[in-house]
This record gives sequence, C-alpha cells and structure tokens, in this order.
Amino acid sequence: MKRALKSQTAFRSASPEAGGNALLVTVPPEATSKSLAEEVARQTGYGAIAARANGYQAWGIVRHRLRLLGIRLLIIDEAHHLLRPGPGRDILGALQSLKHLLQGEDSTAVILAGVDKLKQGLLQDPETARRFKPFELMRITEGSQDARRFARSMQICAHELGLILPEANFAERVLFAENGDAGLSFRFAKQVLKRTVEAGRDRITLEDARWVFNDQRPEATMTPFAEGDWDMVQAGLIKAGWSN
Repeated sequence: MKRALKSQTAFRSASPEAGGNALLVTVPPEATSKSLAEEVARQTGYGAIAARANGYQAWGIVRHRLRLLGIRLLIIDEAHHLLRPGPGRDILGALQSLKHLLQGEDSTAVILAGVDKLKQGLLQDPETARRFKPFELMRITEGSQDARRFARSMQICAHELGLILPEANFAERVLFAENGDAGLSFRFAKQVLKRTVEAGRDRITLEDARWVFNDQRPEATMTPFAEGDWDMVQAGLIKAGWSN
C-alpha cells in the first residue's frame, strides 16, 4: 500500500510536520471502531481522545482533523479486522462512521484494503457498501516486475531473519504454487520462514515449503517444491496438468 501511494504523484503521505494529503493506517486484529479513530487522530497530531467519548464522537474528531489538515485520502489497511464480530464491537457503527467520512463538501476519499471477509462485512450495511467500488489485486505473472519485487521482498525478509533461501528460483516456486495470488503468496512465504525459524535452522529447505504446501492441501498429489531444477519441475507439472 505504501508503494502504491508513493507512485501516485497527486498524493503525498501526510504527517503533522510535513503536511501531505493522504494518510495510511493499518488496523490491528484487536482494534475497535473507537480505537482506530484514536489512532487516526493521533497520526494527525491530535492528543488523547477522552475515555468517555464513544466511537461516533471519536470519528467526529477524526473528520474534523482530516478536513482541517487537508487530508483528502484515507487508506485503511487490514480493514477486515474492523468488521470482525465479537464482544464490544459495533460493526454497524463502524460502517456508519466510514460512510460519514465520504459525505459533505469537504469529504475524504476512503480506500479499504483487506481479505475477502472485508467485502462480506461491508454488505451488512448495503447503503455503505454501495459507496465502495470493489477491486481485486491482479495476479503476479511470471517474469513481471511484480514477480521480481516479490522475490526481492522474500530475500530481504529471509536476510533480516538470518535465513538463507534454498535457491535463486524459490520465489518463483511460491508464486507458481499460489497461482500468482499476491496475498496467498506472501502468507505462504511467511509460514515457510516461520517454520524454519521455529526449527532453529538458518537455511530454508524445499522440504520446509513442501511441508507447508501439503499441510494446506493434504489432498494434493503434485507439488512445486519437488527436488530438482525448477524449470524441469515446472515443465513436468504443466505437462501433467497442474491445477491448484
């Protein structure tokens, strides 16, 4: 999301010191509507919101701050956490607060990013849902710039954890395994890294990836993480009618 924001010349990342007209916030799993409003307000330089204030009042402060600072775009990443059911969670209230951001002369454009559960959560309030146009990430194609970025991201993550990748084409295997789905590919890579760290090893193996793959798909009879040259493994999978 940060990279996408930087690529848009019409928007500049906002901060109390440097100005800017776009703000990106990430929703933690435990967030409520009010706690998210408090975080957005904090990032605009606002002090603590009174404990006695409710979610509606907190979002009222947010709307005022966004308009005061000229922030015209609010990106909420991992937004599906906000619409998660549970004690103390006001899903309809959260949806109403998002809708109010879009209303009025000095309204703020809102981008919600998250997994499929986000769409289902929005549908709980059709009036709010119709204000958001759904988009899905394009699949990462083999040899593309995004594929190279994914490979670079994997390399950096492994390096930060003190891990060594099993081969130069490992990221290609991951993308192939997940049919180029960006979210699933990052999740798969994270699980492989986690397994290696928890095992106390400093080198990722194809066996680690096979274990994760088979754990997710116990019925699978083929795997992109078979030993051997990747080009040959890939060709064999395609010839055999690979389907994931």
